[in-house]
Amino acid sequence: MEAITLKNHFASEDFRNAKVKDPKNKDELKKFADSLKETDNPVLIAVTPKN
Repeated sequence: MEAITLKNHFASEDFRNAKVKDPKNKDELKKFADSLKETDNPVLIAVTPKN
C-alpha cells in the first residue's frame, strides 16, 4: 500500500469513528501513519486472524 494511501485512510472519518477492541493499538497505528512521508516506500501490512 502506498504511504500516502495509508496516511489518508488513517486520517479519514471512517478510521476515527471505527469501534475497536483495543484503542491503544488504534492509536499506535495512527502514530505510525503520522510518521510516514508521502514519498516513503510502500507499506506491507500482515494481518493474522484470531481463531
